[in-house]
Amino acid sequence: MGEKTIKPPVKNITLVNSRCRQRRFSNKILTIGRKKRVFQSLIDFDITALPPCLTILRGTLNVFVVKNTCFQEETTIDAHQIFSAWCKRKAILFNTEPAASAVAPAANAGCLTFDLTSLVTDWYTGVSANLGVLLQLRNQQEPGLIGFCSNRAFDSRCWPFLQVTFLEPLPGDNNGHTLDTDARVTTGNNVRTTAKLNVQHFNYTYYVINTGTQSASVALELSPDGINWMTDVPQQIIAPGVMKTFVPGVIARFACLTFQSTLPEQHTDLNIYVRGSCL
Repeated sequence: MGEKTIKPPVKNITLVNSRCRQRRFSNKILTIGRKKRVFQSLIDFDITALPPCLTILRGTLNVFVVKNTCFQEETTIDAHQIFSAWCKRKAILFNTEPAASAVAPAANAGCLTFDLTSLVTDWYTGVSANLGVLLQLRNQQEPGLIGFCSNRAFDSRCWPFLQVTFLEPLPGDNNGHTLDTDARVTTGNNVRTTAKLNVQHFNYTYYVINTGTQSASVALELSPDGINWMTDVPQQIIAPGVMKTFVPGVIARFACLTFQSTLPEQHTDLNIYVRGSCL
């Protein structure tokens, strides 16, 4: 598993009524909110430095709040996928459904994280054009402004950055020397299992990401014969947006995960990746 920080953004701009008005503000701060007019911010990263053939596990946008004049106790900020190339004379075209959301801290300082895993994956695979994201307040009727550090801020530690966690492709010759399996499952009230894998000759790891909105309970089960099973890694609670790894403590012939909803009727989605190399 690897991780790459992409900093700074290649573009970050404050918009007024969806058009560029950066000269109205300090270029060290990106502004969103409402004060007579509607303020939004565009942030764009170049991800071409990521190596080819990766499996994206997680991609997060991280920004640092330096100003918050909103009166609400909890102010929700939405990150929207941008569909049109930026132009000074035209309004930005963006997806009205947010790709991710975060709640701003009441204080005038703090870090906000937006889970853009699906969007970063689409950018990386070429499914969607990488034109950046638009940040705006969910409630644009209430007055108040929130400011973030831009890539011109004095302290580079406060610049916006994209954090990408990934699995690298395993070396192999397609002759059974690697274990490379992906699955997407939905939890339920009852315990379910993933496909049973023959793992006897592999050094392997299960990576589980909760891509839904509820928590899940997951455990690693091992078996010498595919009939009699024992719990090797006890049940782990995986919160929404969290990734956990499951590494076996002993060698066994078969392995699988058991999973279920932590609370009744509160189901969630899990992405499961199994990666291993021959012992």
